[in-house]
Amino acid sequence: ILPPASVSNRLSAYLYKIEHDPKGHKRSFLKIIDGSLRLRDVVRINDSEKFIKIKNLKTIYQGREINVDEVGANDIAIVEDIEDFRIGDYLGAKPCLIQGLSHQHPALKSSVRPNKPEERSKVISALNTLWIEDPSLSFSINSYSDELEISLYGLTQKEIIQTLLEERFSVKVHFDEIKTIYKERPIKKVNKIIQIEVPPNPYWATIGLTLEPLPLGAGLQIESDISYGYLNHSFQNAVFEGIRMSCQSGLHGWEVTDLKVTFTQAEYYSPVSTPADFRQLTPYVFRLALQQSGVDILEP
Repeated sequence: ILPPASVSNRLSAYLYKIEHDPKGHKRSFLKIIDGSLRLRDVVRINDSEKFIKIKNLKTIYQGREINVDEVGANDIAIVEDIEDFRIGDYLGAKPCLIQGLSHQHPALKSSVRPNKPEERSKVISALNTLWIEDPSLSFSINSYSDELEISLYGLTQKEIIQTLLEERFSVKVHFDEIKTIYKERPIKKVNKIIQIEVPPNPYWATIGLTLEPLPLGAGLQIESDISYGYLNHSFQNAVFEGIRMSCQSGLHGWEVTDLKVTFTQAEYYSPVSTPADFRQLTPYVFRLALQQSGVDILEP
């Protein structure tokens, strides 16, 4: 339970809940930590460059929702149809409570399939709506198998998702076998270079990557030793995209994590080389480096 906030003129509000009404309107619930939120206010989201205008405003009074012009500290504000909102967002000053929040990652995953294959897009849309309402729901499309995969905390969550999809979105699905989510981590520091115009490299690019393990929990770090004066941002960003994509599936098909990848060598031929050459070559270099290093399998 949060302690009462001290009142000041500076708004600080935390978005803790999202729901959709029967007509599909998105309803966002905010705890006003400090200051106040007023109708027609224009406020910043998460200290970003994104602003929203409060076009409607409600609060909860004596157990029911009422329209108001202002909601003050320690009360709940309800606004509708703000598509940019996500749970965990804040308005105005960053609330102190966010610093203490932690997130435990799910340890299981399963592929989900609609009983009717033609309803796949309907399942994706429904899952996206559920994710907006509860960001702990993690789903993705496997870039290799094209399967729709959901990360799970347990069997109960799977049953809840299955029921919600059927009763709320009118789509029946079945889940494949539930598997434990492992991760992979390089064993040792390695360097791998693939040269331009050296078979079997079909791309107009030279790429050198260094992989090295980091302490558990460090995640992925990407660095570049290549100056932007030699290789511009679009080419280097293509390499970074290729690295992130490569980390989605390691030697055993699990996410690769807790490593630093350094872009160490580059060569291109102007004007034939393109960012796409670098983006497409990167996963090949990364995988060869990972094979050279070997991996440890990390359990949840």
